[in-house]
Amino acid sequence: MHTFNQKLWIIFVMLCFANLPHMIAQPGGLNSWYHFNLQGDISDNWRFSANVQQRFYDVPVQNSRLSLINGSVERRINPNAYVGGGYMFLLLEPYNSLGEKFSRPEHRLFQQITFNNTVSPRYNIAHRFRLEERYMFNSDFFVFRARYLFNSFWKLDRAENSVWGLIFRHEIRMNLEREQPFDSYRISTLLAKRVSPTLSIEPGVIVQFNGYPAPTDYYLTVSVRKSLKRRIKTYKPD
Repeated sequence: MHTFNQKLWIIFVMLCFANLPHMIAQPGGLNSWYHFNLQGDISDNWRFSANVQQRFYDVPVQNSRLSLINGSVERRINPNAYVGGGYMFLLLEPYNSLGEKFSRPEHRLFQQITFNNTVSPRYNIAHRFRLEERYMFNSDFFVFRARYLFNSFWKLDRAENSVWGLIFRHEIRMNLEREQPFDSYRISTLLAKRVSPTLSIEPGVIVQFNGYPAPTDYYLTVSVRKSLKRRIKTYKPD
């Protein structure tokens, strides 16, 4: 198993580096994305999640692109479904048409429902439907946005007490009150390594299609997931 894990890491790293020239050559360039997720149970029917993200326009980290914090609470409505909501604060740092960087704070409220499904002992999926209310006070901007996220997790080594896993996600985001409803489409592939019963590290690649004329964004990402349970049992969508 140790040899298998080494080969898996080598293949994953080779794939990432093989795509670096292609990603760097794109109009959007190569970005970096760092993410910390904390999750736990409040009671048998309630759970919470907190996230911190930092994104940069480059690799390594020098030019900040976005800072984000959010928290949510969900209630179990049946064995495989949760409903809840939360709050998110973002500090976006985009560039204007003159190439000048500026800051744009944003507040979001969101409501969501998540459906979990265990397909097999080694494979599970989740569907999350979210509605967001986006407030940007310095530009008098407000919009409703709908998001759908598909999350899948495949245990690579064994069904019980798995150490290695592969995560695949795709998410589409649609504006509900704009002339162009399409916002963006995001695809993520991550390799999960459990380093303790309650902690995992997930390096990977994220590609975000923003729609013409905005360029496609490419990210190298590292996520750290911490659970306050005795063991991470499922991979809750972030």
